[in-house]
Amino acid sequence: MQRILRTVFGHPFDDGYSIPAKFHTTEQGQLFHDAYAKMYHYEDLLTIQQAYHAVGVARQSVYDRIADGKLHPIYVYGDRRLLRSEIEAWKAERRLRKKAKE
Repeated sequence: MQRILRTVFGHPFDDGYSIPAKFHTTEQGQLFHDAYAKMYHYEDLLTIQQAYHAVGVARQSVYDRIADGKLHPIYVYGDRRLLRSEIEAWKAERRLRKKAKE
């Protein structure tokens, strides 16, 4: 799924991709997100609020990372969720940067 999204919506000069804001409302978007609903368990997905609390950042930081293509929201039955694995990776990245500064 990620490979297909990267091919369709990828940036030519880096590894990121940005899905258009209303993609989840299109027929193609619904197909993707129905597949995601079957791929991931409820425990694998976080709400925006759970994500910014877990990382310890402002809510806007989560939305900024979504806009930058660093986080990839998944819409399950109209609700926006984030992959726990992406949030945990971000949290670990912040922890490493903090240790490097010390």
